[in-house]
Amino acid sequence: MVTVKVNEILNWFHSDYKDDLVQVHTVCGNSIEDCFKCVYALRRSARYDNARRYDFQNADLESKYNKWVSGYETIETYYGSATVD
Repeated sequence: MVTVKVNEILNWFHSDYKDDLVQVHTVCGNSIEDCFKCVYALRRSARYDNARRYDFQNADLESKYNKWVSGYETIETYYGSATVD
């Protein structure tokens, strides 16, 4: 079992545009790829929220995640079940 901690951070006018740690999410999976899929879903859920972001507590995982997402993300995973014209 792999566990990854992800910080949910808000940066908006209510915090004087300073990073405000809202919550720490604990993501669990059978592999690091399972954890990355959960983090991908978190980040995609905030795609229209410019004030919110999700950062790994372990900064080394960010580069591994970026490498993983470049191979994982397709038009189907990016748009889901939406209709693309």
